Amino acid sequence: MIQTSRTTIRCLAPWEIDLCIPCGHAFYREMGLIGAFVPAVFVQTWQTLFRTIPSDILSLWHDETLIGAFGVTLLPDLMDGRLTATEMFWYIDPAHRKGTGALRLLRAFEDWADEHHAVECRLTHLLTAGEQTGDPTEVALARVYRRLGYAPTEVSWHKALPLTVRVQQIDAALTANDYLMTCQRAEGSTYQTVAYGGHQFPGMAMTPIGPLELVARTHGVTGVPVLSYFRDGTVHDVHETYIHYDQGLGSMAMILYLSDNVTEGTAFWTHRATGTMDVSACTPSVRDQLEQDQHDESKWELREFIPMVANRAILFPTTWLHSRYPSSTSMTHRRIQVGFFT
Repeated sequence: MIQTSRTTIRCLAPWEIDLCIPCGHAFYREMGLIGAFVPAVFVQTWQTLFRTIPSDILSLWHDETLIGAFGVTLLPDLMDGRLTATEMFWYIDPAHRKGTGALRLLRAFEDWADEHHAVECRLTHLLTAGEQTGDPTEVALARVYRRLGYAPTEVSWHKALPLTVRVQQIDAALTANDYLMTCQRAEGSTYQTVAYGGHQFPGMAMTPIGPLELVARTHGVTGVPVLSYFRDGTVHDVHETYIHYDQGLGSMAMILYLSDNVTEGTAFWTHRATGTMDVSACTPSVRDQLEQDQHDESKWELREFIPMVANRAILFPTTWLHSRYPSSTSMTHRRIQVGFFT
């Protein structure tokens, strides 16, 4: 542990990893990164790293407040086996960036590397929007790195792939007995119209998450279930197109189809004007535009359609833009179970 009069640096314990979640959300908002920050995935990943390889999260504290974090791992170089300490993430609260906290974390990283007998330290720098058009080896932080003895060795490039490669689709999600039990619960439920977010949602019935939680756990969800309900759409319902995200209800969403009709299902969309299919990094003005256009399908590009097959489940971050599809149903009963997880 490194300590000054009011500042402390120490390694987080495995049960403290979730203290970094606010930093993760803030980092994604600030950098406008592709994808979403999913707390459950972050915590699970670092718990796995702690168990399997030399790794730590160096935390920076001002009195009792966490103001920065620096994730580190130690692995042999893929080519020659040299032990290499690598920065996995580095975040300092904006209110404390004018001090020496960031440099202290960097020095703590180098001390950690030395204690673990590393022969090389590697840092990364994610480019801001304003830095992406120039020479990435000449940004302001790169000049700081050079003064500290670091040299640029690689530039990485990324490309967002179509959403089709990322939706988790799980067929035969429940056992036969669990699926029958879930259908019976849905059949016996009392459905009503629920008002939420300025919209009316007919055919809603709250229900315990039930065996759907085990399916989520099996497919990597570590968060706690926070909401579960049945939806029962009928041919008599009038539904408008409603392309939306569910970020306020958790970090991961799961839909279990309790009906069979491959002409209907769930659609995932990209907003034509802004290119948005994931709202995790959207500015307030972009979110306002998405909401203005959410009832007009001509403003959107259909990126993925998951047909409704009985006992099929789909799992996706709540920041993804999606809708039922088509907006109306030809079925006497179009039933699904929906679950949300922290």
